[in-house]
Amino acid sequence: MKSSLAGSAILVALMFPGVAQSDEYAERMAADIRGAEYSVLSSLVVHRSSGGKHLCTQNAYACVGMDRGELGLALIGGSKSGIAPQRLIELIRFELDGALGTDLQCYAAYRGNGLISLVDKADGKALSVRCSSELRDFRTRSRAEFDVGLRDICRSPEEIELAKQELRLAIKSGKDCGE
Repeated sequence: MKSSLAGSAILVALMFPGVAQSDEYAERMAADIRGAEYSVLSSLVVHRSSGGKHLCTQNAYACVGMDRGELGLALIGGSKSGIAPQRLIELIRFELDGALGTDLQCYAAYRGNGLISLVDKADGKALSVRCSSELRDFRTRSRAEFDVGLRDICRSPEEIELAKQELRLAIKSGKDCGE
């Protein structure tokens, strides 16, 4: 029975080679996007903790080039993956200020009005709970002491609603983020 199932799977893969490859590609892209989201979270935690605030002054190598948050946002914002637009919008769960907040608006505006429905569907309460859970898991996995509070990293449901309004405006205005 096992060999006939395996043979059938091989036959289907040979008949439809693009299907197997596209599934693998989609899985790889989903894993990359999960990693990018984790990079955004870890960058926020490290840079907002007292131990990380002065990394650049203590060691110039610590701050050379783009940081993990910028790279993570760039990967999600520029990805052609089918899940990227939703994941981009869901980043509003984080307290993205300064350059990261501006970059999020730019990537969303670049993708256009099609994202407005995703912004509208974003559940502020669920995203806030998700961020809290991610922060708790991050602390557990990292085994390091980070003296950042929940409000330093995660937005409340009310703050997410405000961020949704700002994002909607940026998308509708076609915010120009050219150099």
